[in-house]
Amino acid sequence: MALINCPDCGKEVSDIAPACPNCGRAIKARTIEKTAKKYKGAITLGTVMLPVGILVCL
Repeated sequence: MALINCPDCGKEVSDIAPACPNCGRAIKARTIEKTAKKYKGAITLGTVMLPVGILVCL
């Protein structure tokens, strides 16, 4: 379970919640997918840059 930001009010909402408890907006699967892709890209970049940085320091 992860927290995502509601597209309308910006409050944190569980990714498994059907709607935002603050404003009532339905949380669509597309919003969850976009958030997952954003974090997956950051993790991939970090896993590539860390070894490169270590090699440069040696």
